[in-house]
Amino acid sequence: MSRWFTVTIDTEGDRACPFFGNRWGPLTGRFRSVLDAVPELRSIWNRFAVTPVYLATSEVLSSPECVEMLKAEQNAGAEIGTHLHTGGAFPCNTPEEGEHLLALTRLYEQALGSSPRCYRAGRYGMDDQTLVTLRDLGYAVDTSVTPHVDWSGQGGPDYAGYSMQPYWTQGILEVPVTVLGLRKWWPFNGWSKYRWLRPSVATGAQLRSIVDSACEMGITVLNMTFHTMELVPGASPYVRTSVGTRLYLARLDVIVAHMRKRGFEPITLGGLHALWNVERAVACCAANTS
Repeated sequence: MSRWFTVTIDTEGDRACPFFGNRWGPLTGRFRSVLDAVPELRSIWNRFAVTPVYLATSEVLSSPECVEMLKAEQNAGAEIGTHLHTGGAFPCNTPEEGEHLLALTRLYEQALGSSPRCYRAGRYGMDDQTLVTLRDLGYAVDTSVTPHVDWSGQGGPDYAGYSMQPYWTQGILEVPVTVLGLRKWWPFNGWSKYRWLRPSVATGAQLRSIVDSACEMGITVLNMTFHTMELVPGASPYVRTSVGTRLYLARLDVIVAHMRKRGFEPITLGGLHALWNVERAVACCAANTS
């Protein structure tokens, strides 16, 4: 049985996060998160033949230096997609979401000279209309769904009961983030009480356990996610010092090695789309001949 993993990275500018308090601050206009963090990751990707997916915001796509970095990653095998934030709101709740998506798509085309094929909504805020708009703009893959997680208390979507594996919807392949349900014990409320395949909220041992549990559940596609800014001291609530950066990179190394050990092969979102298109065609042929 084939197993695949993808690494999807929200690629944003730095934020000013207070040292005390677990919250995101405002954008600073700086881009260490891309210019410093992305090169830090390359040694891990090269060692394990990983093809990451960088999902870029409009601020990143408007920065010539960041665009050059993304082009270099493309040349090394990475895939680049888009990532829409609409202030602090869930994008699917914004009346102008379609206009924002069109503008972001055009900005990508101008910056990179091609059309984006994959997308993630800021704050994971996506609905059916989002998918219809994406399809009409030529996108093939969305990766906004966080299974089990209910964002409705904040005004966002409720993903409880959603599939943990890729599936077709509105003509788009949805590749959910890997979230395996509630932790056995966790003192905090909110999204972190779930078992995310995300290095910012899990130790190396916990990340390995999530992969092992996914294997036991028969999950064949893993989607690990994080933000570029999580690698930069002071740019997110998760890493405060250079020692924190080294520990974060060590966790990434551990979990990628473990996924490879368990038989998961690296793939991009576009690669998964091609595989699922073949499977859909085979299923259609089988139905037509039965």
